[in-house]
Amino acid sequence: MAPLRHLAVTVFQANANAFRWRLVELLPDGQWSVIEEQASTVKSYSAAMAAGLVRLQGMVEDLSVGPREEEADAPAAKAASGMFGFGFGLPK
Repeated sequence: MAPLRHLAVTVFQANANAFRWRLVELLPDGQWSVIEEQASTVKSYSAAMAAGLVRLQGMVEDLSVGPREEEADAPAAKAASGMFGFGFGLPK
């Protein structure tokens, strides 16, 4: 099995009542790299975090084993099905 990717969801506050999620990945040199960012802001930290977690969940083929680095001979990944929102509920 390929190693886990070191991914995290963070929330950036652009200004008062303007939040957006960022997906970041830990690189081998110890630096964090932004791999994706929410296009538009939402009004609360919780809404941004929930949306970011849902996006991260959508990137993971099998949530029981987590996000894995791609293997050289890996077959094409099938789309993940069934969102559960990581227990935060979906943003409103």
